[in-house]
Amino acid sequence: MSSITDKVRPYIVWQSLIGTYRVRPLPYLIGIAPSIGHASYIALMIILNVSLTAVNYKSARPNGWFSSQYQEVLEYVMIRTGTLGFALAPLVILFAGRNNVLLWLSNWSHSTFMLLHRWIARIFGLQVIIHSITALALYVNIGTYSEELKLPYWIWGCVATVAVVIMLVASNIYVRRQSYEVFLVIHILLAVFVVAGCWYHVDIRFQRKFGYEMWLYAACAVWFFDRMMRMLRVLKNGMRRSNVVNIDDDVVRVDVPGVRWAARPGQHVYVYFSTLNPFRPWENHPFSVIPTAILSSFYEYVDEYVDENVDENVDENVDERHDEFIVVDTSHGPITAAFDSLFSTLSTREAGSKLTLDSAFTHPATRSTISVIWHFCPMPLE
Repeated sequence: MSSITDKVRPYIVWQSLIGTYRVRPLPYLIGIAPSIGHASYIALMIILNVSLTAVNYKSARPNGWFSSQYQEVLEYVMIRTGTLGFALAPLVILFAGRNNVLLWLSNWSHSTFMLLHRWIARIFGLQVIIHSITALALYVNIGTYSEELKLPYWIWGCVATVAVVIMLVASNIYVRRQSYEVFLVIHILLAVFVVAGCWYHVDIRFQRKFGYEMWLYAACAVWFFDRMMRMLRVLKNGMRRSNVVNIDDDVVRVDVPGVRWAARPGQHVYVYFSTLNPFRPWENHPFSVIPTAILSSFYEYVDEYVDENVDENVDENVDERHDEFIVVDTSHGPITAAFDSLFSTLSTREAGSKLTLDSAFTHPATRSTISVIWHFCPMPLE
């Protein structure tokens, strides 16, 4: 059964849903197409939310609360979409965190959860928008909209809704590419407004009678857990002196002496360059990890086999180095290897600067043949 699964998986699970747009943005930078496996999960979440939102509304007539069936159904839709939106909030924050417990349980990559974070956030935003529109339509129909508009719970609900809409619009690839750090700060601030708006919206309106605030407790707990784990990882490693090497206009290598990290396939760390950005100490960047022994053999490989022009480019830029104090949040990456250790022959295609040969070093004793096809472009990245 496993052999059949291994043969089918590249075509059904890993294959891009739209051509080759899994590794490059769709036209007009509207997004990146998910794989068929990712799309299946996304479709399942959409179907589940549509079903929970749209089915099984039962009207009770006559009704002492509403003068018409239209008002009654609007009330039910408003309550249900609001509840589903609150239920999705912890999931949206969980999928965005780098210390997501599901990373350890599922062994999915962080990039997979970031993709799912964006799609679950869109579903969350749609639930919020429908909730707000149905509330508006309901109170306009009842005739109390002008009074509701002045109430604090309504104002805070508007704050949360507007913040959600801005986040959805401003989270596209174009904005992130222009200045990711600015985007991230604004994104977090808007998320704070969303949580605060939701809290005061239900706290003022329902006085904690129906437990809606429990979803917000869960969302905040997920966020605080992620930040606490980041802080503990940073404190564990402390501030270290590093040697920063400019490999290319867009590629940097950071050598950190004296560390004892057992580098695993796919492992990466987040580095804070506190001395480079003293006024923005929170900024950090992901780096792939490779141990010094493998790094040395890698450069021997470059010297012996790579084209002369590439070799000259590496030699020239390696001299452009300087020392920096850094803070490291480590370590992140998959728990198990992506490839079965039973295969005796491994053939890989590598591109760019991230040549870590993950699977080659996972089970070296079981490999009789390892072939690598590597494409490296020394020109600046665009």
